[in-house]
Order: sequence, then structure tokens, then C-alpha cells
Amino acid sequence: MSIMDQVKKNLREWYTLATDRTGEMAKISVRMYDKYGISREIERQLSELGSYVYHAVEDGRTEFSGDAEFQSWIERIKSQEKDLEAKVEEIEEIRIQRQQKQEAREQEEAAAAAQAAAASESAMPGEDVAPVINDDEPVAATEVLLTEPAVSEPEGEEIPEMAAEEGAPLPKPDEDEIRDQ
Repeated sequence: MSIMDQVKKNLREWYTLATDRTGEMAKISVRMYDKYGISREIERQLSELGSYVYHAVEDGRTEFSGDAEFQSWIERIKSQEKDLEAKVEEIEEIRIQRQQKQEAREQEEAAAAAQAAAASESAMPGEDVAPVINDDEPVAATEVLLTEPAVSEPEGEEIPEMAAEEGAPLPKPDEDEIRDQ
């Protein structure tokens, strides 16, 4: 697998992760907006109920257990509170699902790292293992080094060897060779 294939694979993973995260945040935002709307509706219902009770008390009524209008206000408020609770649970469920996906992703990464570590440990002593780029078998570095060198010595020319002692002068090139170049 070439480096460009690796880059493409990583970009696809990042894109997928970003779209998943964006989708989750959009779902949460919609539910939060709904939750806010329901909360405002409950406040409005409570305000209207309070106004109804206030005016009823001013008229001299103190018993509301048999009052149908009072009971309908209570039922609407309870219904709104159940809706609010459902929205809170939906938001929490989305967050739990996101957490589970993240944990699964981390487990997959840990398994891949463990597999790569096991592959490097299974190499023979003295062999370096090339990094695992894909699911293929890793190639020992000694196998790679056994191939032809990229640069070969020109035929017929010898490379002067270094002096045995450090600091010793190198042999001087012939003046004819310098002029020819």
C-alpha cells in the first residue's frame, strides 16, 4: 500500500468520523431546541393556570378537585412534562450511542496496534520488521536490503580508500585527471 493510499484511507476515516460527529450534534441540537420549546410551553401553561387559580380565589372558590377546567390544565402540564422528560432521555441516548461508537473505535485501534506489535515480536532475532501498512504480511528489512543497490560503482574506476589513521592526508589526485575534467 503506497503512502497516497494510506493518506486516502486516513482522509476517508476522518471524513466519516466528522460526518458522524456532525450528525450526532445535529440530532442533539434538534432535541435541545425541542426541549427548550416544551419548557417554554410548560412555563406558559403554569402561568395561565396560576392566573386561573388567582381569579378563582378572588371569586371565592377554594376547591379545585371537581373543577374540569383546572383538571385539564393539570393534565396538559403533566403531558408536557412527560414530553420534556422524553426529550431529555433521547438526548442522553444519543450521547450514550456516541460514547459506545467511540469506545468501539478505540478497541479497534488497540487491536490493530496489538496486531502490529505481535507481528514485530514474531520476527527472527536480528531482523528489523518493516512497519505494517496494510493487512499483508510484514516484510523483514533484511529481505529489502538483499535487493540490488540503487547506485553502482562506475566500471573501471576505483574509489580511493581512506587513510588508515585519522588526520592522515589523502592521496593527491593526478594533475592530468584534474585538467581532463
